[in-house]
Amino acid sequence: MRFSPTLLLLSLTTLATAAIWPQSFWASTHQIGGSGGTPFTLVAEYGTYVQRIRFCWNDNYLRGIRLTYRNGVQVVTGREEGSCNSYTLNEAKTELIRSMTLWGDGKGSKAGRVKFVTSLGVTYDVGKKDTNGQESFQMDVGSGVLLGFIGRSGLDIDKLSPVFLRSGL
Repeated sequence: MRFSPTLLLLSLTTLATAAIWPQSFWASTHQIGGSGGTPFTLVAEYGTYVQRIRFCWNDNYLRGIRLTYRNGVQVVTGREEGSCNSYTLNEAKTELIRSMTLWGDGKGSKAGRVKFVTSLGVTYDVGKKDTNGQESFQMDVGSGVLLGFIGRSGLDIDKLSPVFLRSGL
């Protein structure tokens, strides 16, 4: 019998009892934005991962996030208002996220922009477009498998960090 990563993930999913991935499996996180809103954790159940990501934004900051996990579960934080754009990772081609950059809103109060590049060369760039002069923050993408996001939100995304599966597991 050959080793199958898909079979391993399916087995882990079967063993999991709706618990999210333990933090010991996460790559390092760095939250960008302010202290408004309330804390959120949108992290996949152990054994699954993000398959589709949708961000909504206005001219100045991110408004909402909707994640669809491989097991079909969808989660939302913030509001799905303004401009919205989705991206579905190509599971058949084992598409991973190779780099991710975040920006704030320029005032230190909200998350402003998210940009990532995948292993298939696709660039997904959403949020505040005028980030000239603002500091950008490279995120630790670990293995490239996106497990979700953590941060703070209310009506908008006040603080944000991606959660990736760490390398070397």
